[in-house]
Amino acid sequence: MIPRGELHEDRRSSMDAPISMTEEHLDVLSVMLKQEDAYQSIDYLAIIRSNQQKHQPVFPKHEGKDAAPPKLVDEFCRDQIVEWKYRVMDYFKIDREIIAISMSYLDRYISSVPMIDRRIYKKAATAALHLAVKVHQPDKMRMVGVLSDLSRGEFEMIDIAEFESAISETLTWRLHPPTVICLVSRMVNILPTIPSTPTIEDDEMATCLLDFSLFFAELSICDYSVSVMQKASTVAIASLFNAMEGLGLLSSASASSRYLHDFNELIGRIAPNAELDMEALAFTKDRLWNLYEKSEEFALSNDQESQEGSNQPENLANPSTPTKAVADDATCTSTISDSSSPICVTRHLRTAAAVLA
Repeated sequence: MIPRGELHEDRRSSMDAPISMTEEHLDVLSVMLKQEDAYQSIDYLAIIRSNQQKHQPVFPKHEGKDAAPPKLVDEFCRDQIVEWKYRVMDYFKIDREIIAISMSYLDRYISSVPMIDRRIYKKAATAALHLAVKVHQPDKMRMVGVLSDLSRGEFEMIDIAEFESAISETLTWRLHPPTVICLVSRMVNILPTIPSTPTIEDDEMATCLLDFSLFFAELSICDYSVSVMQKASTVAIASLFNAMEGLGLLSSASASSRYLHDFNELIGRIAPNAELDMEALAFTKDRLWNLYEKSEEFALSNDQESQEGSNQPENLANPSTPTKAVADDATCTSTISDSSSPICVTRHLRTAAAVLA
């Protein structure tokens, strides 16, 4: 993971001289783009559904004649797992990128072993989270040692340890995936200059753009069609461009198209073999906007603007007509509660309120 201190470096304005990116940083981004295919999952839910339709045994046999067959994994099951992980990580104040890493473990594991029911899926999800913390934030291991207690007696820590080994071996020890969050944090530093918006170089606007892009990046983890089915670089670029459009940095669809062309050329110079699927990018951008409109952040922001009257800017709802995002700490909670949501991110756009008011 990238230390947060690296995310707010000084920015320059030349497309040929990427903003505040040393050759080492560019090399890291190049390697991430080249390696992402090796960390890509497959549509394992389609395999599970297909096996079920063919009446194939896609789950272990349960003892007893009257035992009901276990429920199979579906999108809803994955959504609940992601939500649970957000609550746990927020409670222990662990970096949310751990969730993205652990879901990469889980999705790739199920891609290799799609014959699974919800009970086993829950155990695998817990093991994947435990493994991600162990590898990437070992100093937090003492805190997450209670994960087995959260299973309500379904399994013990020894079960989690055994599953960790199975996951690691199945993934052939590829435990450092290039996450969308990490790619966004790198890509935001190489954005070409936007001629019509010189304030992109402003520190406050740069921070605001990063925060808003990371907001979309965190949203993406919640959605199977985006997180599993799309390449991490596609989701990262979609997050960046949604943030720029939402903040009004791209004045029109044509301006966005031209800027995307320039950015794509720059990515091509960094990683010549990296290909951007424009159809997949368009789908991902639209899907992320839809997720945003369903999020707790959007609903609470709507309520806040209704209370403050008609003088406030409109909410972000339509990327074709960029508007302003205004949020503050009152719109969200970072503690575990029944009303909290993984979509309600802890990094709010407090800079947006200052820059865009």
